[in-house]
Amino acid sequence: PVQKAFNPRGAVYGAAATASQVVLQARKPTILVVRMSDGRVLFARQLAAGEAWRAPVGVQAAIDVADPSAFDVYLNGEHGGRLEQALTPLSQLNRRAETLARQATEALTRRTEAAVRAAQAMTTDG
Repeated sequence: PVQKAFNPRGAVYGAAATASQVVLQARKPTILVVRMSDGRVLFARQLAAGEAWRAPVGVQAAIDVADPSAFDVYLNGEHGGRLEQALTPLSQLNRRAETLARQATEALTRRTEAAVRAAQAMTTDG
């Protein structure tokens, strides 16, 4: 089932769309802090409702928020629920996005193979 797609409703900060699988979008005014594994701040901002941050792939960082329910998480452009924890490893969200992308590719491959078999069966039967 297709979930609701990411729809920018304000500024989008962070990585380029082609370099990100994870987007956090503020549901209400809130603060987002992203810290690198060495403690340096990668991103910190008071976000308005609708503003979003695109997470880079391959960066070891943690998302630190006071109110996780204030954020919708989008994985590969589709709604993946709300942020669940105040402190979330970015790698956890990137892994979820990678797993969903792999599952979608596998499902598409299965459907394509089934359609090819069905078409072949029709040409040999007819």
